[in-house]
Amino acid sequence: MKPLRCFVTVFILLLVTLSCRSIKPNQIKKMSPPAVMNDEKYNPFIHGAVIQDRKRLPILYATNRVPADSDSWEPHYLSTRSESVRLGVAGIGVADIDKTWDDMAMIEASRNLPRKPLLEVLDVEEYGILDTSLTLFSSNDLPQDYLELPKERFLIELKSQLRQTDIKDVFIFVHGYNVNFENPLLVTAQLWHYLGYRGSFISYGWPATPKPTAYRKDMDTASMSSRSFRLFLDFLAEQDEIHRIHILGYSSGTRVVTEALYQKALELNDLPAEEAQMKTKLGTVILSNSDMDRGQFSSYIMDGELNILERMNLYTSSKDLVLRGSQIVLSLPRMGQTMTDEELTPAIKDFFDKEEKLSIIDVSDAEKVATNGGHFYFLESPWVSSDVLLNLWTGFDPEERGLEKHENLPIWTFPDDYIERSRAVLDEFISATPSSIDIREMNE
Repeated sequence: MKPLRCFVTVFILLLVTLSCRSIKPNQIKKMSPPAVMNDEKYNPFIHGAVIQDRKRLPILYATNRVPADSDSWEPHYLSTRSESVRLGVAGIGVADIDKTWDDMAMIEASRNLPRKPLLEVLDVEEYGILDTSLTLFSSNDLPQDYLELPKERFLIELKSQLRQTDIKDVFIFVHGYNVNFENPLLVTAQLWHYLGYRGSFISYGWPATPKPTAYRKDMDTASMSSRSFRLFLDFLAEQDEIHRIHILGYSSGTRVVTEALYQKALELNDLPAEEAQMKTKLGTVILSNSDMDRGQFSSYIMDGELNILERMNLYTSSKDLVLRGSQIVLSLPRMGQTMTDEELTPAIKDFFDKEEKLSIIDVSDAEKVATNGGHFYFLESPWVSSDVLLNLWTGFDPEERGLEKHENLPIWTFPDDYIERSRAVLDEFISATPSSIDIREMNE
């Protein structure tokens, strides 16, 4: 028991260290530019949308956290579970009072970035409760106009964002554990920034606890939150203005995502796969650094989870120290760990070779993938962030995005000339895409 206790202690200390990267609870250091876009020619903002307020990026959110009160140390939402989904919008800005989001774009285009700037949450405005998320245990004394107004206000902002862009898709980021409400808002803002503000990028905040010692509690909370997330997805799928819904699930947040999709797959089990996918509008689902049990995930796949979406990509790594610790603590391998040749049995290899909707991306050899314990590579590695954004933006398969198939395994990897390949892909894709200037003129 002593070696295990020692490792658990080290594991928790590692999480504490990795969680202390923000200067303030409502701030975060801005991620490095994705490698494919870190060049003036491949600047994503040239053909992107235009935000109205240069100092405030509006990020829509949904959360099943309980709102904070005047006695709470958490300013906006608590780490306490709620049965209800609350909708709202947050303003994200650059902490330097003299800098705007336009300044960030110009600095990155000129590649003159002496230090990483800080981003911060400027304000949070809750619209109210999503009425379809209310349960028998919810308050029955809420007025009807209160229940209708939140959806209307949320959709006004959402439709406003979609009108500015050629992409009528919604992207959703679902965070991991050990974070507060503000952290995923800041991550979501960066991802939308590097998409050139195309579509609308929404933060889904489940009630994770900003304490490394709450690991087991948060695993249960993630499972509990899957129903709330599913109801939010249903709400989005009902909107005619939305063409497709894409999801980026991270770490423990992949449990929220996969369990919600599993519930939906069972609900639509009687429909043909194509009809089920059209009903959900689910496009690309990315699971990065997944802290899920492999056996549990495989059972979801066997029960038809892939039938309700266009494609799913699993990003894995052999250098993720946090998932290595999780494996030891839970005595089970995690989905986000790269499978070895011995683990990939002939039956598993045959399945992945034949299943066109599911791809495994091994990031172990990508640039800077081991930074900060290797558990934040979708933000820390310029190669991985490039592929994640290309994946969400284009919907291309791994080969079309410039990745390379492993010689003997059903796994995609990053070749040495990945940047050249991915820039060629982006060049061709942008040339065939109308600019947002054209889109705005069409909408006027």
